[in-house]
Amino acid sequence: MLMFNCCQFISLGLPTQPKWTNDKFTEGYYMGLEKDKEDIDARIEFLKKCIIKAYKKADRNKQCLKIFAIPEFFFRGKHGAYPIELSEYLISKLKDLTRGGTSGLDYLLDWLFVFGTAVFYSADKQSNKEVYNVCIIHSGGPALQKFYKPPLQNKTIPIENDTFIVMKDLISNSDFFEEVKHMPAVSPPALAKNEKI
Repeated sequence: MLMFNCCQFISLGLPTQPKWTNDKFTEGYYMGLEKDKEDIDARIEFLKKCIIKAYKKADRNKQCLKIFAIPEFFFRGKHGAYPIELSEYLISKLKDLTRGGTSGLDYLLDWLFVFGTAVFYSADKQSNKEVYNVCIIHSGGPALQKFYKPPLQNKTIPIENDTFIVMKDLISNSDFFEEVKHMPAVSPPALAKNEKI
């Protein structure tokens, strides 16, 4: 386990709200690419550039924990939410990004990533949709497997011992163009098995 004696907070500041087309904030559209996987890939590539830039300016002290946070709704795509089936895809891409993998960012041992929120939906046979707004928290570097373990609560779902999903407790309908249903204390179907992703 690594021990830290200081903390540096690094935030990515950028607007993630919809692009409004009227001054009453009642009409607009979500910005993103048409195909959800391509949208996720483009956002991951953008994040990689931001992390590299932040790394160059971050404290070099290995006993200083760097906490890199991005805004809520960063991962939602052009359609306002991704299908729940893409949750494992997004998590694996984020892990690959911060562990080195194909990204080459394997030197982030003293970093903790708070990946804003990702918005997913599931639909039943009658096309009723449920929305899940979740925060993905992940420790960087391949050797930091057991560093971040928040207290287990009914809203915290361990995926592995270095990645956690925290569901937003109260989803505001003002965050969407239409009223949504949500399940505040129940994990999304694709994540409920508590399986290694």
